This record gives sequence, C-alpha cells and structure tokens, in this order.
Amino acid sequence: MKKIQESISQQPSFIKFALLFVTLGIILFLFRFFMGLGVTNMSAGYPWGIWIVIDVVVGTAIGTGGFVMAILVYIFNKGEYHPLVRSAILTSAFGYTIAGISVIVDLGRWWNFFSLMFPWRWNVHSVLLEVALCVMAYVIVLWIEFSPAFHEKGGESGVMSIGFIRKLVNKVNEKKRGANKILIVVVSLGILLPLMHQSSLGTVMVIAKTKLHPLWHTPFLPLLFLISIGFMGFCMVAIESLYSSMYLNRKYDVGILTKLSTIIAITGLAWIVLRFAVLAGEGKTGLIASSGSMSAYFMLEIATAIIGTLLMFAVKTLKSPRIIFISSLFLVFSAALYRINTYIVGYNPGSGYSYTPSLVETLGTFALISAEFLLYLLFIRTFPVVQEDKH
Repeated sequence: MKKIQESISQQPSFIKFALLFVTLGIILFLFRFFMGLGVTNMSAGYPWGIWIVIDVVVGTAIGTGGFVMAILVYIFNKGEYHPLVRSAILTSAFGYTIAGISVIVDLGRWWNFFSLMFPWRWNVHSVLLEVALCVMAYVIVLWIEFSPAFHEKGGESGVMSIGFIRKLVNKVNEKKRGANKILIVVVSLGILLPLMHQSSLGTVMVIAKTKLHPLWHTPFLPLLFLISIGFMGFCMVAIESLYSSMYLNRKYDVGILTKLSTIIAITGLAWIVLRFAVLAGEGKTGLIASSGSMSAYFMLEIATAIIGTLLMFAVKTLKSPRIIFISSLFLVFSAALYRINTYIVGYNPGSGYSYTPSLVETLGTFALISAEFLLYLLFIRTFPVVQEDKH
C-alpha cells in the first residue's frame, strides 16, 4: 500500500484529478445501488440515459479498435499494421469491460444480471439479449487476445511488485502453451462478435419508427452503425498511438499512421455518402433544413464528419501527427454524436416526457471514463503494449 501511495504522489495533476473522479464515482454508484434509479432522471419514457448511450452505445463503438485492426491485419493480411494491434486490443478490452459495468449500474433490478448466465431465463425475442450475450463473450475474448502481453512481462518493478498481481501474471504464464493453441479461434470470435452486437445496437432503434426522428430512423440503421465503427475504431487506434507515444516519450509512428489515415478517410467518406444516399432514397432530404433543432444536430454531425475526412485525406501530404490527432477527434465526435442523436436527441417518446442527465449520472459517466483512462496508462507503463514499428 505504501508503494502505491508513493506512486500516486509522483503522478501529474491530471492523473490525480482522474483518481478523484474514480473515487467519487465509486461512492455515487454505491449510493445508486442502495437508493435505486430515483437518483437518475430516467423514466418510463426514457428508460435509458447517458449510462447506456455514452458508456455502452458510444463506449463500445470507441472500443472497436481491436475489431477493425484484426480485420485489417488478419483478414486483409496487412502485417505492417501489426505494431498497432496490441494497444488497440487493450483499448477495446477496457472499453467493453467498462460498458459491461455501466449496464449493471443502469439496470433497475441490477441483481438480476445473473439471469444472463441461465438460458432458461432468457427472453429470446429481445434484440438486447443478443447484444448482452455478445458483449459478455467479447469481453472474455478481448482479454484472452491481450494475454500474450502478460506472458512477456516479468520482473519485480512498478505494479509488478504488488504480490497478487505478480502471482496472477505468473499463473497466466504457466498457461501460455494452451492459450496459444486456441488463439486463432479467439481472433476469429473477436471479428465475428462485434459484427453481431454493433449491428444489433442499430436494430434496437429500427423498432422505434414512430418515436425516432426521420433524419435518423431508417431500416438501414444496422448497416450505418456498422460502417460508423469502421472509421471510429481506426481513429481511436490513431489517437491512443499518438497519446501513448507522447506519454512514454517515444517517437510518433507517423509512417504507419499516415498509411492508416487513407483507410480512415475512405471509410469516413463511404459513411457520409451512404448517410445521404439513404436519406435521398427514402425522400427525406427536405428534412435536413426544415427540422428546427434536429437539423442543427444533423448538420453538426455531418459537418464534423466532412471536416475530419478532408483532414484525413490531407495527412498523406502533410504527414503531421497533429493533423492526424485533430482529424481523428473530429471523426470520433461525429460518430459518437450520430449515436447520441439516434438514442436520445432524435428520440421522442411522446408528450409528458423529457430527459436531462442528473448530477449522479453525469459524474458517474466521468468516473467510468476516468477509470478507463487510468487503467490504460497503468497497463502501457507495466506491460509490453506499445510495440515498435519494425517496417
């Protein structure tokens, strides 16, 4: 415990600030578990709030870096991107783990989450059952995919000096041979599962035809959700690569990220074109300028996507880490806003209902994001996550 306290005291102020949020979040979540959902502003009209929309619907999309990199490296055989795979998997592992935790916090009768373990208690007619099962399985798959990093870690320094962590890593090392035999199966599942549950998150809102604004409602929601995670996942890979390099005082992987920027730009352009093609095909283009505040949200969503995509196309010429970072932020914001618009902004359950996140919901979300951020920094300092580009 003394070593942990000394380590915290040596950290910069932004990490201490994040620790404060995490501590506050633990207190707030305990308060929520004992006091019920009355501490939130959710209702019968808005049965989900930002804990689901931001932490799950957006959070899992942000955590799809491992999925898109697996497709790029293992399906399209682009081995030059392999140095980005492990850090992408770690981001995904934390993103999906935090999402699973937030679902439990969001449940009215949270103790019933154990029902997921018993097939005879499943509602087989629910789209959310498929999402829950896939997310649970994918969390396990991601940590198995990341397990080689535990195999390679040794020594007694830093967090490895903590007894139970050292014993856990040694135990994982003992199982290395068996883990390697099943790794190809795990990677295959890591590609299949996100395809299923990310499209299902779009399917959930297809059934809300009378409640979701026409600018966002379409039978093509599952496809749009899938394509949006393409550039969103790649952008998060670029962001965490640049930030990790800065945090660890190592050179930016400008070469490999410049190549990746072209893929991001093409994916972003495909999403923008498909978005307008769907609206045109359904005769809804007139709503873009005539829907009041909904038009403003739509235009902000599209404008940030266009800016991010154009900047990504410029990266090949400029080869600037700053431009890669800024354009990635624009695209991630656009894809996140698209999901927020679909689940909250464009959703209208009828008269008599309104929703603004409570203080507990807002601080709780910041706490979960802070926890993910701190754990990522801890892992990249402790385990061999950030790998050198040997090409």
